Parts: sequence; structure tokens; C-alpha cells
Amino acid sequence: MRFSPLCVTSLLIPTLTNARILGTGNGQDDPGAHPEGRVCRNEAPLTWSPATQAVLSNMGYAEDILQALELYADGFTIGSTQELIVEAQDAAVSGATVRDGQAGDTDFPFGDIKPIVTMGERSACSESVGQTVVGKPDGMGAYLVNERTVRVIYQSESYGPLDANEARAYPVNNGEAMIGGSHIAGIDYDREKLSRFMKNQGPASNMVVGFDNMIEK
Repeated sequence: MRFSPLCVTSLLIPTLTNARILGTGNGQDDPGAHPEGRVCRNEAPLTWSPATQAVLSNMGYAEDILQALELYADGFTIGSTQELIVEAQDAAVSGATVRDGQAGDTDFPFGDIKPIVTMGERSACSESVGQTVVGKPDGMGAYLVNERTVRVIYQSESYGPLDANEARAYPVNNGEAMIGGSHIAGIDYDREKLSRFMKNQGPASNMVVGFDNMIEK
């Protein structure tokens, strides 16, 4: 199974971490600010009994459901994927061995590339725990929420009932309505950890401090 990722390069990191804070003030009183040092963790992964899994196996899309459960239980949280889809050269040219779910040729000529989120990962953050990163990432941007937090926003293409891959609906207007189709979501990263992200071998999940939909009304 391969999913679409959002990636950063060693050339992009200084731009993200040295950006000017958008909005008024210095962000210290921003209600969206996260406590220093807080990283979203997989506290209690979902588990289903063998009997429940047996029932699910007889339902439509059973293979997808059970595979999603396996990923969920294995801690498939935002930023945990480290394999890349992008390649320095196509395997047909480089002769690299192609393995499902594994990176190909990563000998990039102008700098390293690492994923910061991959579609299909789920949130371990308290405000959105269990929610899945969906769609095909299209328009993207980043800004500072406060002195400690970089927010990456993206629009995930999902065409509702017009397409076979409809994204889940999410609540707006304090839960009075639901919106399906494309999502605009924001993922918050610890700024200091992001500044060192390309210099270590760790996954992006070590610096995720928040995730949620950006549209509320």
C-alpha cells in the first residue's frame, strides 16, 4: 500500500523555521498555541476482538478495514512514515529493486528529502484523536502560530460523491452541520524540533503537536 506524502527538503527547513509570525501579537496568548514540549503520542491504540474482526471480514471492503486496523494498532500516526514515494531516478533507469511500501532511489542530487505526513496516517492529538489524514494533498502553505509552533496547511482533494474515494464528513458550526469532500487541514510542528529534522534519522511524528480541520463554520 502506498499513500501520497507531504515532504520537506534540507533547503526548505530554514524558510519554515525562520518565518515571520502571521497575525497580531507574538502568539504567546494564541488559544491554538500548544504547551511547550507537548508531542502527540499514541496513548492507547484501538484493538478489536477476534470475534469482531471475524464479523468485519464478511463485510464489504473487509480487506481495507482490517488493513487499516493493523496500521492503526502499529502506531501509524501522523509523521510516522519514513519511506518515500518520490525517487531520484525511476527504477527502470536506476535498476533499484522495487518493494511495496519501501523507498526507491533516494540519492537526490541537491539535498535530502523527508516526509512530514503521509495520507492515511491518523491523529494521536487530543483535539482530533483517531481522525485520518485524507485525500490528495494539493495547495499547501506554512506559517508560525507562535514562537514555538509551525503550522503546515494543505487542501486535500476529495470530490465527494463524484469520485469513488469520498473523504469522511466532518462537523462545522459547533456540530450542527457536516461537510464532506475536500478538507483543509493544519498540522502543527514543534519549531525547534523542525529546525533539526533534516539532521537526524527520526520520523516527523516526534515533532507533531497538533492536527485539525481549519474550517469550523
